[in-house]
Amino acid sequence: MLGQGGMARVLKVRAAADGPILALKLLAPHPHLQEVLGMEEIRRRFLFEAEIIGRVDHPHLVRLVGQRLEGENCYILLEYHCRTVSEWIGEGAMVEEMSRPIRPDLALTVVRQTALALRALHAHGLVHRDVKPANLLLTAERQVKLADFGLSKLRGEGEFRPPQLLIGSPFYASPEQEREPEHVDQRADWYSLGVILYRLVTGRLPGNRPDWEPVEREFGAGGAGLLGRIVAKKPADRPEHPAEILAGLDQMEGYWRERRAAVCRIRWHDHFQAGRPADAATTLRSQPVKVGGREAGKFFPVTPLWQSAQHVTTALVAGGKTIRDEATGLVWQQGGSTSPMVWTTAPAYLDQLNRSHWGGRCTWRLPTVDELLSLLEPGAPLDDFCLQPLFDARQHRLWSADRRSFIAAWLVDVESGYLGWQDFTCPAYVRAVSSVGEPMPLPAGS
Repeated sequence: MLGQGGMARVLKVRAAADGPILALKLLAPHPHLQEVLGMEEIRRRFLFEAEIIGRVDHPHLVRLVGQRLEGENCYILLEYHCRTVSEWIGEGAMVEEMSRPIRPDLALTVVRQTALALRALHAHGLVHRDVKPANLLLTAERQVKLADFGLSKLRGEGEFRPPQLLIGSPFYASPEQEREPEHVDQRADWYSLGVILYRLVTGRLPGNRPDWEPVEREFGAGGAGLLGRIVAKKPADRPEHPAEILAGLDQMEGYWRERRAAVCRIRWHDHFQAGRPADAATTLRSQPVKVGGREAGKFFPVTPLWQSAQHVTTALVAGGKTIRDEATGLVWQQGGSTSPMVWTTAPAYLDQLNRSHWGGRCTWRLPTVDELLSLLEPGAPLDDFCLQPLFDARQHRLWSADRRSFIAAWLVDVESGYLGWQDFTCPAYVRAVSSVGEPMPLPAGS
């Protein structure tokens, strides 16, 4: 089970014993919705969703793999991706609470790709009406796939809606959609996209009194002005054409990159002269553990937003393909696996490293969460990208040796700086670690 909505249940399935993993969306309406709308209207909307996905082919829209639209068990089969933007930013059940901001260039990439998907939908006369972080899937390469078209409609199409039935998600739905969802046009989707961009950059929802200072700092007065128009309360005050929005996103990124260059020239000397605060001990746990979700927030050294809260002195020294931390006594791969892999294949990767004495060592292993968190700096600002990293930046989500359950393990996103988890079948990178003082086993036959 991946989720349960008012109209359908979403299951994670495997197409065959050794086939690909897919998402199966099964028509299974909530009894209350069935009472309000009636089964005939629910089935019509479900069939319309399948038609939309099959009709609009775009690289940033989730892809239809198969379907069964007759009989008792109606379903559609979709490509499956483990992550969503909602998970990336740490959005919880209480949507209005603070979330994790992400780097401005990454935020713009998410929003630009979503805008391209919406442009394709709008060109077919469709309005999504439920654009939110939870409906933005992320591939292993962090490409956006817009999903969940169950609330979509054709522009100008009549729609049966009981007065008590709301369409869309609170905080992301436009004001006019909350009042009259059957009459909205594409500008309602642009409003939702503007709310997402504001949240990705600030960690907050704009609400009735947005704070434009952090947006202006990253994207300039012009960027803040455009975003202010996108989230305007009145549809007539918003941009109507995607070309204007896409051009504005390009201008925002141009401003950000110019500012980045200026900031990076002056920032890092003072930062590294100050050094890091440190605990007295630098010995990090190396034995794997199994920690459930309820206990993890207390067991691991993280904040309520699952960012690193531990202060560890590090002294990193690059040496060819490895990086040695003289403070903690760890030796790391500078890069890691060349592609993301599922957790259960990590032992084979590590075995290959050890058999070949990669980097002159044969004691490579998966790091624990504590060891991975030592690569992060608590409270570091989001412009830490100024420094050319010693580690290869391509390996941005790293498996740990610590399990969350019998089917899931913990991982650390070293780019966005937080602890997360996913089940074994989801891909992430492996960056192996070894301890300086570990004995080197003798070759076989010695």
